[in-house]
Amino acid sequence: MDIHEKLMSCFESFKKKISFKPEVAVVLGSGLGALADEIDVREVLDYKDIEGFPLSTVPGHKGRFVFGYIGDVPVVIMQGRESEF
Repeated sequence: MDIHEKLMSCFESFKKKISFKPEVAVVLGSGLGALADEIDVREVLDYKDIEGFPLSTVPGHKGRFVFGYIGDVPVVIMQGRESEF
């Protein structure tokens, strides 16, 4: 399976589980994971629940997407590192 097929497989799995439509994506770096707990959270999707998506390989990293609002802006936050695709 090539990278495009892997991405599309993950995307289709993702679409079946999440109805939230973010306008901005934020990838949290080291020490910023707590930001995801401070937003107005609407939905959460663990990496392990997305077919074909790499799992978090760093101990203590949550490994999930957090969907919600920062102010009035709908965002998705990637909380926790994932391994290479």
